[in-house]
Amino acid sequence: MQIFFANRFMKKFIPIFVLCVVACSCQPDFSVWRDVNTDVMATMQGDTAYKSTPSGVLYKVVYPVYHKGYVPKPDSYVQVNYKGMLVDGTVFEVQDSAWLQVSDLITGWQEALCMMTDGEKWRLYVPYDLGYGADGLKLANGNFAIPPYSTLVFDLELLMVVNN
Repeated sequence: MQIFFANRFMKKFIPIFVLCVVACSCQPDFSVWRDVNTDVMATMQGDTAYKSTPSGVLYKVVYPVYHKGYVPKPDSYVQVNYKGMLVDGTVFEVQDSAWLQVSDLITGWQEALCMMTDGEKWRLYVPYDLGYGADGLKLANGNFAIPPYSTLVFDLELLMVVNN
């Protein structure tokens, strides 16, 4: 009787246990990374060289322009040069002369671009909730291109604006 009960127990609960172990091991804990990124944003907010947008994107105008140029709108197309980094300095993307529609971009970029004038260069600190959030950005192979809770740092140059 005990062998019968043990076999039934194992057939029922061992697969569930294995599934739980596998599921838990596949979900890395990003709480430390979240705390690091939150601390970086708090530190940067104290830096007087940076201004803040209404939603909390921190920016510094690295190269201002002193002309009445074009300012993007949400439905504009823009040509930009940019370098995207994590707060630890890891570069996740570099693009030269990329054409993008403002409305297709992360919220932090949309807000910043609609404040820029063509020809300007800015350094942006985008908090994770205005970037890729708690989900991050996964590659097709399952690895993270951008981990969850990542503050994104961009060197952004607005080259050209095409307003619709």
